[in-house]
Amino acid sequence: MEYSCNKGTGELDAADIAAVQEERLRLAPRIRYQIRDLDESSFAETMAEKPTQYKNGSGSLIMIGKHLYNLALVRNRTPEDEARV
Repeated sequence: MEYSCNKGTGELDAADIAAVQEERLRLAPRIRYQIRDLDESSFAETMAEKPTQYKNGSGSLIMIGKHLYNLALVRNRTPEDEARV
């Protein structure tokens, strides 16, 4: 990571938000997503992968519960489901 700060969410300014977006774009090629086939589960879990898989260090695998993934596809979610997604 190249950007970090100790500000609260409400304290971020336009420069902070732009820096975070740049960091996300820099990390994006090293992130994979996988759907976990567990219907009863509503979670997303991040795991570090082996450093040898990527030129500039390790990557991340984000495992998303099938229930949470299916909720993300629904257009008219309840406010409770929206918060989960």
